[in-house]
Amino acid sequence: MKQIQALYIPDINVQTGLTALSAFLDTQEYFKVEETPWGIQGRKPEVRFAIVHFETGIALKFYVEEQYTIARYQQSNDPVYKDSCVEFFIALGDEDVYYNFEFNSLGSCLMGFGPQSRANRIYQSPETIDQIKRSVSLQATRPGSGVHWEITIMIPITVFCSHQLSSLSGRECRANFYKCGDELPQPHFLSWSNIRAQQPDFHQPAFFGKLSFLKS
Repeated sequence: MKQIQALYIPDINVQTGLTALSAFLDTQEYFKVEETPWGIQGRKPEVRFAIVHFETGIALKFYVEEQYTIARYQQSNDPVYKDSCVEFFIALGDEDVYYNFEFNSLGSCLMGFGPQSRANRIYQSPETIDQIKRSVSLQATRPGSGVHWEITIMIPITVFCSHQLSSLSGRECRANFYKCGDELPQPHFLSWSNIRAQQPDFHQPAFFGKLSFLKS
């Protein structure tokens, strides 16, 4: 099982600006989203992320370089997975239920909660999603080489609305991190922790890795 230890950073809080947070995450250890459970056609995107936590939330940053980028969906809970999309799924401990956070390269967010299966998701309200701070930068790389984009995300523990959390410090969770683009010219499905399933489906908590939030 893959494992990550998310450092506790006491100097971060929900008032921290995303520009400063983004620069800080650039200095942290990163992890690659490079497994291709269902193969891949064309050039493989390069994807990595950094994650830490603070007293009342999670700070996460994805870095993406890919040949094609589509960004159409702008509203909360739109099907952003059809665009160029990064995703973070987390189960708080050994529970059968988990939260899914999905973001396109505009920063639009789909957030759900429930047991395994896309069909069983309870989508969270736009008011809950609005608590998640997001900042995106996107730029073309050298001609013919595609697009580079980054998204910095601050997830307060208050959005885990089916749980009563005072802190994540010391908590052992299960998680996975993904990159997809269901309707890109060359669709792809990448994961941090590998998935053994016949059809593309990220809703596979049996294959989540271990995410430990180090104690404060």
